[in-house]
Amino acid sequence: MMPRRFSRLLLAALVFVCAAPMAQAFASNKDDHFQGKQGAGSRKVTNPYDRDLKFKSHPGYPPAKDRPSTDIEGRLPEWLRSVEAGDRVLPRVVYASLLADSSDPELSVLLRLEIPQTLQTCMEFGPLEYSREISNEIFLDIAIHGMEVLAVDPVSPGCVHQVKPSVDIQLRRDELAGVRKVRFFTAEEIDYYDVVLTENHVALRESAPEIRAVRPLEDARLDDPLGAYFYPQGTVVLFVPRDVGGTDVGPQVERFAASRGLTPVGNVIPGFRSGMREDRTWYFVDRSGGLAPTLEGGPDGHWQQIGYVSSWKTVRDVSGERRLPVNIEVYARRPVGYE
Repeated sequence: MMPRRFSRLLLAALVFVCAAPMAQAFASNKDDHFQGKQGAGSRKVTNPYDRDLKFKSHPGYPPAKDRPSTDIEGRLPEWLRSVEAGDRVLPRVVYASLLADSSDPELSVLLRLEIPQTLQTCMEFGPLEYSREISNEIFLDIAIHGMEVLAVDPVSPGCVHQVKPSVDIQLRRDELAGVRKVRFFTAEEIDYYDVVLTENHVALRESAPEIRAVRPLEDARLDDPLGAYFYPQGTVVLFVPRDVGGTDVGPQVERFAASRGLTPVGNVIPGFRSGMREDRTWYFVDRSGGLAPTLEGGPDGHWQQIGYVSSWKTVRDVSGERRLPVNIEVYARRPVGYE
C-alpha cells in the first residue's frame, strides 16, 4: 500500500496533466471567437480577410547611394522605408470620416478612409484597397488591405509630388438599416463602431474599449467627422465669401433664399446642424426645382454666383466713421464633401 503523502502527490500530478489540454483548448476557443464578441480574446489578431498583409516598419533607411537622390529621406514615414515595388503597405493608423454623397445624397453617404499624412515622395502607389460584407446580418465588416507600391525609383528628375491615398466607400441607408456595428479589420487590429441611424442622419460612434487603427478624422473644420445627413432632394448650400466688418448677413441671406422659393433645411430635418464649423453657409431645399437643377453636382461641384445681398460696412476717414451700403455676392452649389 502506497504512503498517503505519495498518493496525494500522484493525484495532483494526474489532475494537472488532464487539466492542461482543457485549458489550452479553452484559450484557443476564446481567441477564435474574438471576431464575434467585442472584448473577448486579444486585440492583436490577424485580419481574417488578408492574412498576408504585413506592416512595413523598418528602423533604418538605406544609404543615400542606394536610393534616388530626389527622395526626401527625412520626410518619409517609418512604414514606407525600405519598401520595394510590389509591396503592399498600410500605416498603423487610418482616418475615417463620413461625407455627403453628391451622386445620391438622399439615400447614401460616403465613408472616407485615408492615411494620416500627405506624403512627399517619388513613389507611385495604387489605390487604398478594401473589401466589405455584411456578417451575421448585424455587422458591416470592412477590411483594409493597404495599397500597392507601384514604383520606388523616380521616373524623371524632380519628380517629387504630394500624395495622400484614400478611398470613398458608399454606404446606403437601406443597407445600414439592420446593421448595429461596423467592424474595421487591419492586419493586427479590429475596431468597432456603433451605427446610429435615423431617417435623415447616420453616425458612427466608438464602441470598443480603445480605438487603435481606424480613428475619427482629426480636422479643425469639422464638429462631427463621423456624422452625415441624407439630404432631401433639391438641397442646396448658399455661401457668402466675405465677412463685412463682423456684420451678420444671415437675415439677408434667408430673405434672399425665400425670394427664390427656397425652404430652410431645418424645416425638413428637425434639429439640422451642419457638421462644418463655417458661419457663412446656409442650407435650403429647392422644392420648386428652379435652382438646384442648374447647379453643378459631383465631387468637383463648383460654387456658382446666383445673386447679391445688401449690407453695410463701416469706413473711417478724416471725417470720422461712416456706414456705406455694400453688395455681397451669394454663391450656391449642391452639398459636396463635408457640407
